[in-house]
Amino acid sequence: MLSFKVMPNGSRPSPVTNDILLSVPPPNVGVRIPQSEPYLAGMYAELRCSISLDNAVDTPVGVAVAWLKDGRELNGTVRVQEIPLRVVGGFRYDASLRFSTLSTNTDSGNYMCSSTVFPTENGNYITNSTETSSFALAVTGILTIT
Repeated sequence: MLSFKVMPNGSRPSPVTNDILLSVPPPNVGVRIPQSEPYLAGMYAELRCSISLDNAVDTPVGVAVAWLKDGRELNGTVRVQEIPLRVVGGFRYDASLRFSTLSTNTDSGNYMCSSTVFPTENGNYITNSTETSSFALAVTGILTIT
């Protein structure tokens, strides 16, 4: 919390103290898959989460990303890997979810990228801000190589 005293022009400070709690503006978040449909079992796929921050933010902030599938946090496997957040430039970040091979049984579902922006300094009076974006992935059929 940031405290201040109200001081009308030319007078002494009033006994009133007010607290202000500031918020970091929420990031813009988008999820896409570069490959075209159909998404077939056995093929490689990558979900990309793009995050952009408000360039007017002048407080040092950190960015965190969490991937969810059908509302549950994902745990990486040998076949499905979370690629760490990377800076693309300025106020833009990317994170990915890579599937070495898609599976019809386990990979179809609603994937959500949740991005949180948090202060790295002065955290006692600035709150975190979170935004999400989702992508419905439907794995249909099986990849055949002829």
